[in-house]
Amino acid sequence: MTTIKGLEGHEEKKGRKQGRGAIHGAFKDRKSWQELKSKKEARLVYEDQPYCVIVCGGQDGIALGARLQLLVVPTIIIESNARAGDS
Repeated sequence: MTTIKGLEGHEEKKGRKQGRGAIHGAFKDRKSWQELKSKKEARLVYEDQPYCVIVCGGQDGIALGARLQLLVVPTIIIESNARAGDS
């Protein structure tokens, strides 16, 4: 088990400043999840450097990656299996 008390420079945002995990609704120029994912992957390493590498894309690795994404910590998850969660 790994625990952390705080992450300086990436404090929890409260109220309206808090990030949203999913964007719902229809609006002009809305990008699909796949388009946003492809754009993020294209920027990775070239423009955005990951601060954290998570080894293992099982349940805990994916949960930690999602949590770090809400804290706006650039993270990459490495999984040896063909699909995440197969371990």
